[in-house]
Amino acid sequence: MKRIAMLSFLLASACSSQDYQLVSTYTFPINNDRPNCFGHQPAHDFDVGPTAIALDGQYVYIVDTYHANIKRIDLDSGVVITSDKISTLKQPWLRDVAVFNDKVYVTSDLDSIYVLSKNLRPLTSVYVGKEQKYFSKVSQDTLEIYFNLTNKILKITPDHRIVAFEQPRQRYIQSPGKTPRGKRYHEFDEKGKQYIRTPYGVVELTPTFRETFMRYDASPVDFDAEKLVYFVLKDSALVLYLYKKVQRGD
Repeated sequence: MKRIAMLSFLLASACSSQDYQLVSTYTFPINNDRPNCFGHQPAHDFDVGPTAIALDGQYVYIVDTYHANIKRIDLDSGVVITSDKISTLKQPWLRDVAVFNDKVYVTSDLDSIYVLSKNLRPLTSVYVGKEQKYFSKVSQDTLEIYFNLTNKILKITPDHRIVAFEQPRQRYIQSPGKTPRGKRYHEFDEKGKQYIRTPYGVVELTPTFRETFMRYDASPVDFDAEKLVYFVLKDSALVLYLYKKVQRGD
């Protein structure tokens, strides 16, 4: 099913210390009764809500753990499409999402990763073992999956052959400072404001995503050379922010 985001274009004043400009926000209501909406269940120690985002050109893919499905948002139009429920199980505990070999890959705490088309049609599942799993690197030839409890990395090819299962030199930590898929960023405060520094520049976050990260065990940031996106949960809605690189003159 499709939904249209409430889309507002914001003019952001580019300060001298920033390399990105906020250009759009998209607001999606939380509704636990409708799988085509985002879901969220507060809990005393661990909320169940959106957990990860992957940027791919004009689209972002977001894991909706509550509804056990994937949402694709068109950054040009705000249109959302929703996958079917990933697993027939009541709660497969989806964790992470990545785009690899022109397909969408999703991890769960169960024994498989799930493969969908970019239009979110289910294609196949790949048995890799039961555990908390995140995508630690995406390259042209392999997709790396990090096993959080046993501290191991599995590498698979586009045809889903397992080519390596190894111990990393350093423990991969799911925390600010390193996003899934091996993209590094640095979060810092300056004069009461929160910033992120990526390999492509600095952006001021409005608002902060720290509470979302801590309460939902989420990895709500992704970026490429031209754009940065992140989401927060506030006021019974998921709010997605889109920043674009500032084009400076020579």
